[in-house]
Formats: sequence, C-alpha cells, structure tokens
Amino acid sequence: MNPSRLGALAALIALAGCKDRSETPAIEYLTVRDAIDLGATAYDDPLPSGTWSLANAGGLTLLVSTLGLEGEGADYLDLSGVADYTEVPPEDTVTFTVSLADDREAWDGGDYAVSLNVEIGAFYDDPRTWSRDPSWTAEEVAVPITFSLLCDLDGDGLEAADCGGEDCNDADAGIAAWSEEVCDGTDNDCDGEVDEDDAVDATSWYRDRDGDGYGVEDDAVTACEPPSGYVAEAGDCDDATVNVAPGTVETDDGRDEDCDGLVDETFVDVGDLVITELMVDPAGSDRGGEWFEVLNASSRDLDLSGWLFEVDDGAADPVAFAVSPDAGVVLAPGGIALFCQDADALLARAPQLDCAYAYGVADNGFADGPTGPAADDGWVLPGSGTLTVDMDGSPIDTVSWDAEAWGVGEGASLALDPDAADVASNDDPANWCAGASAYDGENLGSPGEANPDCAGAR
Repeated sequence: MNPSRLGALAALIALAGCKDRSETPAIEYLTVRDAIDLGATAYDDPLPSGTWSLANAGGLTLLVSTLGLEGEGADYLDLSGVADYTEVPPEDTVTFTVSLADDREAWDGGDYAVSLNVEIGAFYDDPRTWSRDPSWTAEEVAVPITFSLLCDLDGDGLEAADCGGEDCNDADAGIAAWSEEVCDGTDNDCDGEVDEDDAVDATSWYRDRDGDGYGVEDDAVTACEPPSGYVAEAGDCDDATVNVAPGTVETDDGRDEDCDGLVDETFVDVGDLVITELMVDPAGSDRGGEWFEVLNASSRDLDLSGWLFEVDDGAADPVAFAVSPDAGVVLAPGGIALFCQDADALLARAPQLDCAYAYGVADNGFADGPTGPAADDGWVLPGSGTLTVDMDGSPIDTVSWDAEAWGVGEGASLALDPDAADVASNDDPANWCAGASAYDGENLGSPGEANPDCAGAR
C-alpha cells in the first residue's frame, strides 16, 4: 500500500477515537435506598432479603463493572440481580438483591455489618462506528448492610438446630431436650420423635378382640393415639363374646353380660338366698373357728359373684366383703354354701368340711370384685349383731341375733329350723335353736349340711 495512504488512514482512525474530556458528562445515578437492613432474623421462610436500585438518569450508558461483599458476615449473604459488567442504558434501572444464604447450619449467632461495594462507570459510544471506548469515568459506591443472626430466639439457652444447635423449635422456650413430651403433634423434647408412647399425657388403650368397643385391662398399651384393635374403654369381662360388655342388657342365662361383677342380678328376688346357721362363739379361740351358712331357697341356680355380706355389731362401723367372681361360688336350688372365717384353721379342726369361701383372712387368694373387697380380716361374727346379704344394692336376706338372749352358749351354733328356711321365718328368734351335732370334737352344729329340727332343742 502507498505509504501516504497508510498515514492518512491512521490519522482518520486517530480522529475517530478522540473525545473531548471537557464534554464528558458526570455519571448520574439515583440510589433508592442508601442502606440495606435485613433486620433481626432467625430462620424465616423465605429468608429475609433487601434491595438497592441504580437508576441511570444521564445520557450515557452506565456500566456496573464490579460487585462485592466485604466484612464479617459476608459469607452469610447471597447477592443476585446484577452481574459484573452489566450495562444500564439511559433512563433504565437495575436492582441488586441481597439475602441471607440458606446454609443455616453454618450460621453463627450475632450482629453483622457488611458492605456491598459497587463500581459504576460511563461508556462513550462512537456514533460512527458503534465501537466502545475502553476509557470510562468510574465511581465507587459502598452500601452498608446490617443484619442479625439469632440462633437462640426463644432465650432458652440452646441454639437452634438450624444453626447447628440442639433446639428443634427456637420459637418456643418450652420445647427443648429437657422438656416432657406431650400429645400435641409436636416434638416437645427434641429427640426427633413426635408424640411417643411415654408422653406424660399419653392415654391407656385396651385390646378389644371382639370389637364391641370395650377392651380388657390386663392387655393395655399407653400411647397418644390408639393402635389398631385397641379402644379407650376397659371393663370387658369376656372379650371373646361381642354381646358381653359394660352396658349390655342382662338376660337370665347364668352369665354376667353387663360385666358389673354380678350374674343375672335383675332376676334375683328377695329371699332367694336365706341365712340358716351361724357359729358366733366357737369353743376355744374364736379366730378361725367362726362360720355361717346360706341356703339357695329359689328354683334357679344362684351365682354369688359380687354378692355383699355385711356384719354389724351395733357398736363399730359395719364390715363387708364381696364374693370374688374368681371364686365361682354357684348354688343349685336347695344347695348350701359354707362361709368360713379362716378355711385353713377350720379344716384343721374338721377336715371333713367343705368351705365354699373364706372371708376373714387378709388374702384369700381371690381378686377383689367390682362390688367390694374379696375378704376382710376384720369381719367377725359378734355375740349379738346383724348379718345382711346384699345383691346389687338390694337386701336379699337379713338376720339379727343375740346368742345370750337366745340361750345359746359357747361351742354351739345358732341353727335355723329347716321348716323356717325362708326370708320371713328366719327373722323370728323362736325358729332358731342351738346346734346339736358335734363336728370337730368340741363344737356343735351342722356346717354345710341341712339343719336338724329345732323341736325340743330349746
């Protein structure tokens, strides 16, 4: 190429690249806010964020050349919205967004001040070539950012799990590792489990095999919610039969269908069971030698489960025991049941006897029933007193006696004449006499057997 032509081209290029610095306008921008305050935050969702806007109010394109966060706590922040070397045309606006970084386990509670550093410059465009002049006028802007990371928001002394601590709910001081678990759908003790079986207000649930809504007390679990096959109500006395449960209407079938500890109670009448003989003052030591007998005067079997026997000496409070359902004391029509104060002691004297029930020992081997204690070692027959047989709150028979007034001394029973074995006749002292048959070598009576006639005995 001709050297003269090369020189002219170079001069043209140089002319095109020239600019008049005196005509360079100042950078014009507007900050919508001068600082970003993320506030006192813990672990909100979404995490707090703040914005800072740059508006180009001038006639040149602005360039956001560099962005940066500096200061302790900068690692806890994310910056988004504008990248390095972002152009901002005239009358346009860009916005920076600063938010807490979602790496909560790396948080360290405290107050922080971070600086958002922004470098802004102006482009000069050549209208002839649209080439950009790499020269620009720059200005640095520092935007302060303040925030707090609260890792013990509830003030219980434990840092939140989101901050790497042990508090699983930092909004509630009552929820911590030392708290008691309760049934509320919350992990109260921060063990990672909700509503465990050991919750302080967990409920007892009872196995209900027959599906009648009632379970059995000896097959129970404790939980906040019932496991399958378990119910809230216990009291089923036959969990293999659906129509036997509390609340069932009792029928005359020899079963305790309503599970109240009594059998066919609505079909028992006054006088169905009659008191027929009492040993109130046996020879020697009274302890263990006392007994009484009852007769089934009805035409039906009588299951004595739950029947209450109360003795009253007129001086102290009455004492009662209830026949345990576990004993299985059932009398056929005309049957006699011998009740012994202490079966072992009495049988040691008279081994031929058959005690249907022992009532006067601390533990007779049977469980208490729903109507009363199975035994009471304070239950004794006084020389003068009253014995009442009660079934479901209704007296079936009552006898009052006075051995001394009746002329019956030590070692002899009070025996009812067999012809007077009914609820009215056994109220008459004239129908009672002293026992006459020896049964242990020193005492007279007919325990567990039919009484002899009283004619001529008194």
